[in-house]
Amino acid sequence: MTTNKIIQPIITLEDYIANPIDGVEWVDGELMKKHPIQWGDKNALEKYAMTARTRRIQSKLNYYWRNYMMSSGQEGEVYVEASCRTIERVRVPDISYITPELLDQYGEFSVLRVSFILVAEVVSPTDIADNLFAKAKVLLLILVPHILGICCNVKFVIS
Repeated sequence: MTTNKIIQPIITLEDYIANPIDGVEWVDGELMKKHPIQWGDKNALEKYAMTARTRRIQSKLNYYWRNYMMSSGQEGEVYVEASCRTIERVRVPDISYITPELLDQYGEFSVLRVSFILVAEVVSPTDIADNLFAKAKVLLLILVPHILGICCNVKFVIS
C-alpha cells in the first residue's frame, strides 16, 4: 500500500505558501508527499516511488529544456521540483519553465504564486493514472498552455 498523506495539524494555503515543506504538495487542505514511501515492504525506508530511471528522465528533460532555452536565446529559468500555486493548491511539477517576466515579477520564491507556463510530470512506476490526470486537469484549468506527461515504462509522452 502506498500512502502519501501526512498526519498534520490543519494548515491554510497561505500558511503553507509562507512556509513550504520540501517534497510536499498542499492539496485540498491536506499535505501530500510528492514521492510516497511504499509501506508493507521490509525496505520501506529506502524504497521511494521515484526510481533511478524516473530521476534519469527528469535529469535529461531538465538538460534538454535548459539547453533549448539557452541556445534559442529565450531566457527564463528551468526548475526541478519547484513549488507553484494552482487553483487552491500548491503543486510541485517534476520539471517547469518560468519566463523572464515572471522571474522579474516574483524574484526568488519558495512557492511561485502562479503556475509555470510549461510543466512536465514524469510518471513513476507507482503513480496512479488518476493522480496524473487530476494534476493535468488542474493545470489545464489554470490555462497552462503546455503539459507533458512522460510514462517511463511504456515509452510514451502525453502532450
